[in-house]
Amino acid sequence: DEALEQINVIRGHLATAETFRGYRAASVAGTGVTALLAALVQPSLVPDPAGRPLHYVGLWVAAAVLCGMGAGAQILLGYLKCPSPHRRATTRIVVGHLVPVIAAGAAVTVALVERDPLPAALLPGLWAILVGLGVFASRRHLPRTIGWVGLYYLVGGAAILHFLPGPEALAPWVMGCTFGVGQLASALVLYWNLERHEWQEESL
Repeated sequence: DEALEQINVIRGHLATAETFRGYRAASVAGTGVTALLAALVQPSLVPDPAGRPLHYVGLWVAAAVLCGMGAGAQILLGYLKCPSPHRRATTRIVVGHLVPVIAAGAAVTVALVERDPLPAALLPGLWAILVGLGVFASRRHLPRTIGWVGLYYLVGGAAILHFLPGPEALAPWVMGCTFGVGQLASALVLYWNLERHEWQEESL
């Protein structure tokens, strides 16, 4: 029993140092494209976001849910098919890091939506900061250069809150540039540091 317990402890330590491969560049890039598409359709669906803040929130929450469902399905499928207990443990750790961030984002969104008038102009900056915190929480299990993406989200969110305190923060380009560029940059980091080497090994 003591030996089995020590083995489990060793496996836990290995899992904390394992590189998480559940994110794939294509699916992460898809979330960036979704953000850009949402920004493109926002003027048609929500021409006056300051006057209809609930419509604005609904659009971007729907885009986030769509992205989350796609990424979550891929992670779950990879988890179920993965034969390595270390990688499965790493998946649980990474998801565990993200759950508090997602819960905080949902709580902040609901809390602001319940206020009258709705301070929707705060949401783009707060969302970006929370995503940046999520990136840093998972950084230990991802390529080190992903830290620059997390910094981009944190600085971008702070800049939105500081320099765009009013209706300007609800402009389509704000969310499009913040999340579209951020997610495409994340996809590039994953491809260059992980998947590119996997393809080279397979070709050999």
